[in-house]
Amino acid sequence: IGGQIKATDSALCDVRDCILRDYNLYDNPILLTKNASNVYVSRTHVANYYEINIILSPAVVEDCLFEFMTADAIDFDNSPSGTVIRRTTIRYGRGDNIDAIDFGKVDFQPPGSQGLVENCRVHDISDKGVSVGEGAIFVTVKGSLFYRCGAGIAVKDSSVSEIYNNTFYGCEYGIELVEKNPGLGGGHGTAYNNILWNNGGSIYMNSDATLAMSYSNVQGAVADTVQHISVVD
Repeated sequence: IGGQIKATDSALCDVRDCILRDYNLYDNPILLTKNASNVYVSRTHVANYYEINIILSPAVVEDCLFEFMTADAIDFDNSPSGTVIRRTTIRYGRGDNIDAIDFGKVDFQPPGSQGLVENCRVHDISDKGVSVGEGAIFVTVKGSLFYRCGAGIAVKDSSVSEIYNNTFYGCEYGIELVEKNPGLGGGHGTAYNNILWNNGGSIYMNSDATLAMSYSNVQGAVADTVQHISVVD
């Protein structure tokens, strides 16, 4: 209660069956790792905190509950292949510009992030359920439910994502593929077997973003941006 966990310089971070709460000191993460050899977080409840930041560290996060955060619930920076968050609920962000799961970089330095979001539930988040940005190499989002988010998933700035077996409901947009920072290009996605329903807009794209979408149920789809889908107006 009211404290921080930090793991750096090849440390092993293993957090299981814990409650971490009430650490909201300026912009200090309640859990911070950088260049850790391995990070494992399981069956843990994190509440009333600023953020979790996992930097340049292979990580598995599973069967957790994150809630009442004032910044990104969990921020993966320069995450290597094998990084996974699964069977986790993220909810009730406090404030604007809050992402549930953010894949990015530290100071835009390579390499871009890689990761898997699997069987998660994300709701009542002001900005993005999953943010894939800053040249992420490849992030897969599958089997998850997103509702009452600013965007279910946003793929930005030449990042690449595979999106399948998900439901997006009651979000401002279900899927966004955009250029956020000028000159970095739009996001690129492959999506299939998704449901996008009762959102403000199903899909939003700008710049040179691309989306190959198939075998999905998309309410109010724009015909010239998606193909091979079931469209119901």
